[in-house]
Amino acid sequence: MSILKKQNKELRFSFNKDLTVFNAEDAISRLAWERQPSAPLMIDLSACMHLDIGTGSLLGNGLRRYASVPSIKVMVPEPNDSLSDFWFLEYTRSGIAFSLASYATEIHSPSRDITNQIRDYYTKGRSKLPGLIELSEHLWAGQNFCLLKGIDKPIIDFSNLSRFRDMFIGLSKTVSMDPSLYSTTSYNEIIQLVYEGLQNIYDHAGKKPLALNTRILTYLSLKYYKTIKSKSWDKSFDGYLDRIYEYLPTSHKYDGWIELVINDDGVGIAARQSQDPEIYWTDDDKEIETLTAALSSGGSIKLLLQEGVRARDPGYGFAKISDSLRAMGAFLKLRTGRLIAYFDPTLKDSKYEVSGDLLGYMPGTTLQIIIPRRVREPA
Repeated sequence: MSILKKQNKELRFSFNKDLTVFNAEDAISRLAWERQPSAPLMIDLSACMHLDIGTGSLLGNGLRRYASVPSIKVMVPEPNDSLSDFWFLEYTRSGIAFSLASYATEIHSPSRDITNQIRDYYTKGRSKLPGLIELSEHLWAGQNFCLLKGIDKPIIDFSNLSRFRDMFIGLSKTVSMDPSLYSTTSYNEIIQLVYEGLQNIYDHAGKKPLALNTRILTYLSLKYYKTIKSKSWDKSFDGYLDRIYEYLPTSHKYDGWIELVINDDGVGIAARQSQDPEIYWTDDDKEIETLTAALSSGGSIKLLLQEGVRARDPGYGFAKISDSLRAMGAFLKLRTGRLIAYFDPTLKDSKYEVSGDLLGYMPGTTLQIIIPRRVREPA
């Protein structure tokens, strides 16, 4: 990746064939140089034919703060008219296309202006899944993939957990996640985690201390991967891959990985908890302490703010969620603000670990869970 700041103050990024997490994090750091972005932005992805796991939401979230600059121009590889094949595999599944549709002022392929094509396709969903017709305008689904957009809008009925469970099971069928192959307790805990994570986005992601009327992008996605290249994603994941097959019970058969992502580019955990939007720019220790407290044994996604707790509903707590991660052998990565936290069930004393290394400021929060996919033994 190369970065060039031209005489006219335009900030330019040019990416190579493979977009790695390292490249995306480097871009996020440079996008965070300015407290109040003012320079026009030019992003050249025209040579980028592969986006590593996690890079789409990472780079996409970084664009949100630049929505107020004079222009965000993006160059992308040539898609076909239906935005299928390679484009679907790399740009739709990664989530980056949704961010481009939301924030880019111009999108060009090598041969044409495709701004309207991208905006039209990613503004309104068109996928119809059995039992989920009411979500079709917010849903994109294909082979081994689904994405439900607009979680900050009233598209989900959070008053009915049973109905929410049916919704999640319907979505998980796109990645062939069979609930009967997991214990009822661990599967229900994953559903509870998703429920609270999405409810928290609806309650808080676009609200104070985020500036009034800030436009944000929010979504839940599920993806299936046959393999994940360890070095392409995260160094903490390398050790997990080294240990996971000895950790998993031999009573089940596995054939790849399900990635569950809950993403928003809104206020972020630390600012939401402290109600201080300056925390990402001034107070290093406070941001670390805030996230660490949220992940503590008494912490909860919904206890980050007092007003987030609903009547007789104190929040589920990360302690119980960790039990589910252990039972499923699932790896968790949380990227929010300037921090990353992990949970690796294969470690002897597995617990949530917050990295003390501050990264570039990324708006919002991306929660990724990597679950070994269980399948039935052949008859």
